[in-house]
Amino acid sequence: MIRDHTFLKVCKNEIKNQAGEAVTLRGIGLGGWMNMENFITGFPANEKAFRQVVYRALGKEKADFLFDRYLEYFFTTEDVKFIRSLGLNLVRLPFNYQHFEDDMNPMVIRESGWRSLDRVINICAENEIYTILDLHAAAGYQNQDWHSDNPSQRAFFWEHKHFQDRTVWLWEKIAERYKDGFINGGSYPGFTRGEYFNAEVLCNKLMQTCQYMLENGTPIWIGEFGPVYTGIRENDAMRYKVLEDQLSFYKNLRANWSLWTYKDLGLQGLVSLPPDSKWARKIQPILDKKAVLGVDAWGGLDKNVRHIMEPIEQTFAEFYPNYQPFPFGAQWQIHRTVRHILLAEPLIEDFYPLLQGLDFDEIDELMASFLYANCSPRAELIQIIKKDLQVN
Repeated sequence: MIRDHTFLKVCKNEIKNQAGEAVTLRGIGLGGWMNMENFITGFPANEKAFRQVVYRALGKEKADFLFDRYLEYFFTTEDVKFIRSLGLNLVRLPFNYQHFEDDMNPMVIRESGWRSLDRVINICAENEIYTILDLHAAAGYQNQDWHSDNPSQRAFFWEHKHFQDRTVWLWEKIAERYKDGFINGGSYPGFTRGEYFNAEVLCNKLMQTCQYMLENGTPIWIGEFGPVYTGIRENDAMRYKVLEDQLSFYKNLRANWSLWTYKDLGLQGLVSLPPDSKWARKIQPILDKKAVLGVDAWGGLDKNVRHIMEPIEQTFAEFYPNYQPFPFGAQWQIHRTVRHILLAEPLIEDFYPLLQGLDFDEIDELMASFLYANCSPRAELIQIIKKDLQVN
């Protein structure tokens, strides 16, 4: 049973607890946990395709064991205590609808989904950490990208009432359960993607983004932000400076925020699996091929496949100059289709020989790579957060 704990509510432009005290949320997103993402965990393409190859390679019993251990080890009490030690008071919990219902048996709850969500909500509450639930992947795909577990570039959620009804149904089930308690380079200041950025520009963009909230007197909520790190000291120093400036603006606006993301393979996480971890070493051939082909939308580069992309881009520019598909235009559509689907999906098959024949102990050791004790904190990022929150 979920422990009783203080719920928050919106009062005009503030968030308050049940004692009527104003609360400012400053936290981090648990990306890659109940909604797996390719750049965080190491697989190409989307989560469902990765799960399918794992089940083919290991069989149901061992595959269930692998994913159960992953969910358990990825986020434990040690992770929560570490987050709390930084002065943060929130964890944003992205999840995939498929933890709670099956496409072939819709609107029937999978009880196993509650087990994982309950566990993390509880350990966060026990350590005075609020949680915000985030349906990151809805039935039918609410956006066109991999992070909604979308294998295509079509967001069918908006085209079928069936998917919309299932999403409303799932949120009703969630509310019922918990209602009673419970990397493209650039410089800074300087030009990035052809646009000049400095502190003033960042602040102006923030004010534009927050215009609706400011005009309507609602709390400002910034659910996801954070740099992608390159491993190159000079480049990362600029990214840390951008982050420091952002946090200063948020503080002036008394904004509530959640940094992205908590744990990954080293691209963006507050803590990361080291390169010599058992999981990283196991999948290194796939990581290498992913980097060459640039198949990850987040953090992937197309420099090694320009000979493929340029002729397609030129063809579209010549024959379809006015082609601007929703939501991000022609270039995004081309790269989504070619790099992130066509080149990414076949690469999933490389997991099959890597996983085939593993026994339960070997699977447990691989998943234990995600334990907090086996991860490395990103020292510079931690220092910035502590400084902003004035934690010693």
